[in-house]
Amino acid sequence: MVDLFREETPVRISTRNGISFDLPGLTIHVNDTTNVALPSSYQYPEMVDDYVNRLLGSGQGDSMLYHRLYHWRGASHPEVDQMSKIKELLRIDRNTRSAVFATWQPDEDLGSQYPISPVDGCFRIISNILHVFLTARSTDVMVGLVPELIAWARFTNDFTHDVGAERSVIHYHCWSLHLYEIDFVSHFSGTGS
Repeated sequence: MVDLFREETPVRISTRNGISFDLPGLTIHVNDTTNVALPSSYQYPEMVDDYVNRLLGSGQGDSMLYHRLYHWRGASHPEVDQMSKIKELLRIDRNTRSAVFATWQPDEDLGSQYPISPVDGCFRIISNILHVFLTARSTDVMVGLVPELIAWARFTNDFTHDVGAERSVIHYHCWSLHLYEIDFVSHFSGTGS
């Protein structure tokens, strides 16, 4: 089950990739992270495999996100495995509010053609439920949203088991959830593949 929370209407904007309908500030709550089935109308199932592979599989070596989660390099600090430290922290103090990670590196991401997303997140255990809060910079509804949510659901399920929580939920807040006009027209006019 997925809940969506947003009060405003989409905004039509021109971007370097074309005209899009932008939904700034949309929050999605994934209440059942064990349901990782593809929606029947999703047109790019190979993208799910790619996202999952980069976060959990053999594609980790080439994944900027994986490296920032597990091999974070601060300006003058040694490499940090953020995920191992967060698991350790949650095992020691299940009520901590400090299990926060970052992936955004201004020196690399500001002005980059494809900056990282999500940019940060937090893990909290509340009433034995692991809550994963993610802040996404930008997500394309037709291409990237489904694989990103499925990959994070699978990641979260593994994490839930590792920290001994009963189950997990994801709170996915996106600064720019967008749908390109060409995809919208193609998909809803029946001309899409």
